[in-house]
Amino acid sequence: MKTKVCTKCEVEKEATNGFFAKQKSGKYGLTSKCKDCKKVYTEMNAEKAASYKRNWYMRNKERMLSEAKEHSGEINEQRRKRRASDHEKYRKIEKEYRDRNPDKKKEKKQKVLQKTQRRTFAQM
Repeated sequence: MKTKVCTKCEVEKEATNGFFAKQKSGKYGLTSKCKDCKKVYTEMNAEKAASYKRNWYMRNKERMLSEAKEHSGEINEQRRKRRASDHEKYRKIEKEYRDRNPDKKKEKKQKVLQKTQRRTFAQM
C-alpha cells in the first residue's frame, strides 16, 4: 500500500482518492494536501473566495453574458437532443421531483393561472 504525507498537516495517509483529491501532475496522481486540510482551508477562506468570484464576474460580466447568449441556442439544442434520446428517464426524474415538491407545483400552477387571467382581461 502506498502512503503519502500531507504537506499541510504532515500526517502520513494512504495514497488514495479517499484521502487526497486527484491531480494528474501530483505524486501518484494526487494533490499534495489531504482532503481534510483542503476542506478546512476552503471553510476558512470562503468569504475571500466569494469576494474574488464577485469581483471577477463584475470585471467580465459583459463577456460572460455575450458568450452565454451566443451559445444558448447550441446548449438548448443539446438539451433537446438529450431529453429526446432518453425520454423515459427524464419523465421519471420530473415525476419524482413533482412528488417531492408538491408546494412548488402548486405555486407554478398559480403563476400560470394568473398570467392567463391577465392576458384574458387585457384582450377584452
